[in-house]
Amino acid sequence: MYIIAEYFLEGGANEVEVVPQSWFDKTKNTCWWPPSNFTAKKVNSYVIKQLPHDARKWVEYKAKSHATFSKEVIVIIMMVNI
Repeated sequence: MYIIAEYFLEGGANEVEVVPQSWFDKTKNTCWWPPSNFTAKKVNSYVIKQLPHDARKWVEYKAKSHATFSKEVIVIIMMVNI
């Protein structure tokens, strides 16, 4: 499963991304995001394959989950946006 996550960034900015549900911690209302050295292609690969986050290297942001979707719906959305 995937979610649409709204990340609450420093300085009041927000980012909305499609991510695997496993990256979101609903008990803490946080969501993981890969480090800045990840290319967009690598991030998309991690998302589509639902690869796990690495808590030692990734950044944890305050976040909100807006919706949950199946893999089929997200793969179509991601392919359209490539």
